[in-house]
Amino acid sequence: MYLAKKNNGEKKDEVIMKKGSFGSNCVYPSIFKEYFLEAINESGYKDKVVYKDLENLSINLIDIKVNMYSVNMFLGTIFRHYKKVKYSVLQVRKIYHTNFYQLYNAKISIDFKGSKWLMDLNVGNTLKKFPLGLTKYYTLNGLMKKIEIKYYRQEEKLADLFYRITNNLNINAIELYNLYLIYYSDINVHDLGIALENLYHNVDCDIINKKITRLSSSRNLKNKWLMFKAINEGINIEYEDIMCCLYLILLKLKERIEK
Repeated sequence: MYLAKKNNGEKKDEVIMKKGSFGSNCVYPSIFKEYFLEAINESGYKDKVVYKDLENLSINLIDIKVNMYSVNMFLGTIFRHYKKVKYSVLQVRKIYHTNFYQLYNAKISIDFKGSKWLMDLNVGNTLKKFPLGLTKYYTLNGLMKKIEIKYYRQEEKLADLFYRITNNLNINAIELYNLYLIYYSDINVHDLGIALENLYHNVDCDIINKKITRLSSSRNLKNKWLMFKAINEGINIEYEDIMCCLYLILLKLKERIEK
């Protein structure tokens, strides 16, 4: 990781540290995330981006086939025309890629007034009807402006997590934890059903049920969860509780497609 230079009287917003609580391994001043969002907003890609996670910077691209080339092209085009901060792509790597679902990770170098930082960005694909998303104004406090963005609804985040977990797409304990938290948050059950239906289209629920059964007996995934609990004291959620969430979400999907 690049090391930042010591603070020698820079402005306050240049040294506010930001680290995602459960996600990004990169530490950088929060103002750079705002610059990054502004760069997208001022580019031709403004209407091609849906934000899945603003805290840890995860986005999906609309009507763009996601691969190493397209991610490099997307970021390179944005950075080429943005002058306030120098961003450059260090590496793009595949997390997983299927015909239906793609996710890539980009390591981005930030060069600002001689200091160097690293930023993580996850880039995925969208489907024809997923996510529908919501549009809102998002405040960039450090830049003292608002921008209009499209972002995932909570129900769509939950449907997305359900899909990735049941298909065992590079799953870790953090995603299990997030699924449990979102499921027991204030979600709209009707909207969850719509999100699941839009994500899955035609699906055999018996196959998904078998996948959850395999996950329930997965020693490897359960050990990841137990290790996560041991590191993060105060989490009193059992592995079986998370598997129960998966079965309950499957029931909602089944109800929806059998209407």
